[in-house]
Amino acid sequence: MTLRTNIPDFDKADWGNHQPNVSNVVAMAEFGVLRQGFSYDSGRFEISVPPIEQHALVHVIGQTPGEYEVLLDRLPDSSPGKRLRNAYLLPVGVTSRWRGPVSRLHQVLHFHFSSQWLVRVAEESEIPATATQLNLLAGVDDPPLDGLLRAITAVGDDLTTCYAEHWSVLVGLRLLRTAPRSRRLSIAPWRLARALALAEARLDHDVSLSDLAAAAGLSRFHFSRAFREAMGEPPHAHVRRLRCERAATMMTNTQMTLAEVAQACGFAHQAHFTTAFRRVYGTTPGRWRADRSS
Repeated sequence: MTLRTNIPDFDKADWGNHQPNVSNVVAMAEFGVLRQGFSYDSGRFEISVPPIEQHALVHVIGQTPGEYEVLLDRLPDSSPGKRLRNAYLLPVGVTSRWRGPVSRLHQVLHFHFSSQWLVRVAEESEIPATATQLNLLAGVDDPPLDGLLRAITAVGDDLTTCYAEHWSVLVGLRLLRTAPRSRRLSIAPWRLARALALAEARLDHDVSLSDLAAAAGLSRFHFSRAFREAMGEPPHAHVRRLRCERAATMMTNTQMTLAEVAQACGFAHQAHFTTAFRRVYGTTPGRWRADRSS
């Protein structure tokens, strides 16, 4: 069955007779993120993946009932009890085959990123290029990486391009085996002002972390850390809050429907708007508007 996520290696996989559910898709030129699962409990799946053209990090979410067979470069994974491991790191060129019971409890978070993207992350963070030579791993024993992956899975449907890129860079850094720098990073006021102006100007569209960093004239890694030091929140949270503040103003001053407000403020759909608004204001847009109309 053919999928259309615009993440090439994922789309090229042969999914047999069990089409998965795909959500939280963010596909850019050199990296992509998505969440994959099944909506039913019936039979066994078999997925064959040809040699991949980008690195892939596959993070297993939740329970994995039953027994699984995993072949990585034609060699079986010897996981105890034939359970799926917490994560698999698949470098460029690796083939894989996955067999197991179809279950709604079984979901997977995918990161796909090119070698060039990882090299740039290393250069921006002053990490030797030799660290970008990744090894095939079945099971990733790295608690900080596990924490990052759990944080991403907890975001639900509120996965914007900026948010996905922010966390992908952090995941890339963990894969490069580097610890965050302890020194504070400052950002010049004019650089911050340019990034803030771009965020304001694009509230009705999805703005990326790369766009904001480019406006400030900084690397994504340095911009993300310096922005948080200066603003007390990461870039994706700041953009979300600005959109919700604009939505609140529209709900107060216009008769626009909630769906119209969501579209005008750059949210993918009304459910996305509701989730983001609750995070900022602690209640739903409909309740917020009703409370101020009574």
